[in-house]
Amino acid sequence: MRRRLAAIAMAGLLVLAGCGQDRPLSVQAGGGPASASVGPSLLAQRKAAGIPACPATNVSATQVAGGLPATVLDCVGGDSRVNLAGLPTGTPIVLNFWAQWCGPCRLEGPVLGKVYAKAKAKGTVRMLGVMEVEPAPDAAIALARQDGMLYPMMVDPTGKARTALKVTALPQTLFIDAQGRVVKRVIAPFDSAQQLESTIRQVFGVSLG
Repeated sequence: MRRRLAAIAMAGLLVLAGCGQDRPLSVQAGGGPASASVGPSLLAQRKAAGIPACPATNVSATQVAGGLPATVLDCVGGDSRVNLAGLPTGTPIVLNFWAQWCGPCRLEGPVLGKVYAKAKAKGTVRMLGVMEVEPAPDAAIALARQDGMLYPMMVDPTGKARTALKVTALPQTLFIDAQGRVVKRVIAPFDSAQQLESTIRQVFGVSLG
């Protein structure tokens, strides 16, 4: 009985603090070594889900002051590669790190989906996702489809982007201005679309309403 109560308490703490605050993300409950996140079947599943291709980037781009690292990730499905330092500038970016095995990430998914629908319609903010140490990318694609997270998704199976950006917990959201600089980091799930929209407005001066 005591063990059961302790397990319940620990689960509650993970929901409050995010997944992976004190341990490597790859050893979180439900996590584990990431499986293959590229290949024809996953690419077909991504396209069927309505998740678009990743943006074209300058593969030789280097990190700007305060910007993203020159870390190259596969687009889920493997049809292209993305250099984070070479992401297009001119439009602010909301970059979300998540995994389908992370409870708080699953709670945040519908919020991201709702805000993305508005951001896509307005065209004033770009949203991107990074699947972190994901053992079941097919399940992640299905969850993204269910929650409306239909923006480009990259995969970080070995955690190299996580390490470079010091992402210690999931979900984690970076706000990148139009010049490519990381101007805000939120290490917690957004509880509502209104909360995320308010943050976008405060950080970028852009209203999605």
